[in-house]
Amino acid sequence: MSQQLYETITDALVNDGYIIIPNALSLELSRDLLDIAKKSKNFKRAGISARKKIYGAKRRDKIRFKQK
Repeated sequence: MSQQLYETITDALVNDGYIIIPNALSLELSRDLLDIAKKSKNFKRAGISARKKIYGAKRRDKIRFKQK
């Protein structure tokens, strides 16, 4: 990884908390992952846990799925 790319990634993560990297995954891999996710029954709601109680409202991270 080049120094410039590394700096771009780390700066975006520090400043924005995320980075979008176009074409980071191949189309085949992204389709395979989506297919696996659709078939999975093990997804659980994310949250901050304290003794098995989940506090989803306190999370600061976000997930956004892009669609074309």
